[in-house]
Amino acid sequence: MARVKQPYDERRWVPWIGREVDPGEIVEVPDGDLPSYLEAGWSAAQDKETKRAVEKLDQATTGKES
Repeated sequence: MARVKQPYDERRWVPWIGREVDPGEIVEVPDGDLPSYLEAGWSAAQDKETKRAVEKLDQATTGKES
């Protein structure tokens, strides 16, 4: 699971999570959904598992290993 940070400055209902999320709250999402969250403006949390998921995404996108 990857972790992403809510980008909005107010509490919002997030349908794909199924609940309201506070400003700056970090939530877990499946690694496979990470690209969609990043594209929507969410930022990746800086924990080991999320960094690994972002690296995998970068490798898949660029075809290069870091």
